Amino acid sequence: MRHADHRTERILFLDGLPNLQNVLEALQGDLDLELAAIVDVRAAIAHSEGIANSISRDLFKDILHGEEEHIYWLETQFSLIKDHWRRARHAEQDSELNQGHLPARSGGPSRTGVRPFLDGFVTARLYLILFPGMARMASRPPPRFVVRRHDDVSHRWRWLWWGLAWLASLLLLGLILRALDGRVTPLVSNHRQQRALLSQIDDLKQQVANLQRSAQVNAVATKALRGTLTQREEELSGLRADLGFYSRLVGGDAQRQGLKLQEVKLAPIANSRGWNLILSLTQSAKRGDETTGNATVSVEGLRGDKVITLDWSALGDAAQKDGLPFHFTYFQQLQGTIVLPGNFRPTRLRIHIQPASGAPVTRAVSWAAAMSGNITTAEGDHDAQP
Repeated sequence: MRHADHRTERILFLDGLPNLQNVLEALQGDLDLELAAIVDVRAAIAHSEGIANSISRDLFKDILHGEEEHIYWLETQFSLIKDHWRRARHAEQDSELNQGHLPARSGGPSRTGVRPFLDGFVTARLYLILFPGMARMASRPPPRFVVRRHDDVSHRWRWLWWGLAWLASLLLLGLILRALDGRVTPLVSNHRQQRALLSQIDDLKQQVANLQRSAQVNAVATKALRGTLTQREEELSGLRADLGFYSRLVGGDAQRQGLKLQEVKLAPIANSRGWNLILSLTQSAKRGDETTGNATVSVEGLRGDKVITLDWSALGDAAQKDGLPFHFTYFQQLQGTIVLPGNFRPTRLRIHIQPASGAPVTRAVSWAAAMSGNITTAEGDHDAQP
């Protein structure tokens, strides 16, 4: 409707008379378009909600609000037009009644008399409702001629003064720039030096970060290397132990050592005071001959402030009261279970191996060494000799 208002104002400015006979058709067409658009907008809102697109949904809701306001405005215009038409019709009927002739019942209202005037009245009311600016423009027609005063001399002098002022401003600006040039140059130089220093600082920071990262990588690599070396040393220790074991087992006459306790291991049993005991026995004194006997263990430790010794009968199973039996030719691994009292702190194991024939073997091993598997012979301990 703004476009129609602009066109109407232009027609009136050109002393023309706009034709507004199709105003109702234009309003009805606009209303039909808005009603059709509302259906599409509501479908778009439902689709946006279905795909969980809240942003598009809010956008379509704003569009729907504008369309509903436009429909309300159009319906209001139709209501106003109908109201003015009803009033004009009543006025026409009153005029015909006053003149003494009413319209016939079979026909509609007469088109002669006051009706053309009322049509013009309704059209004028539509002008005032739809285009409020037309009444003011129609009451004041634009002038056809405009008279302006012209003074060539004053106009020439005015332009001359403007030109001189412009030249003076350029001269003043040049002087100011020349005066500031001496001050700006050191500032520019200092700014360049500052940027160069900042660039160097950034480079140094990057180098420091690289060095720190290299140090971290080196630390991780060193730690991994130390762990690998420790693992390899443990493997070498195990290999040396195995080598010593088999060298004694298959050695010559100079290496024959008789019955020997080769290995002692202790492993705790979870959620108990029990311990798994493993004893490895070897003998190379008499090849082909079998060795039999029993092995017993006693534990030395502290109970309170006293040093006590727990014998095999207080540690072992009742079914093995005589000890752990062994019967082998070259080597055998014995396994058993011992249980310690709750208020007892062990410090050393004493193993006694009694073969069926020959001298017994007695070994004392610290509790920590037995847990690690690395046994040492205590002073005064001895193995059986061939």
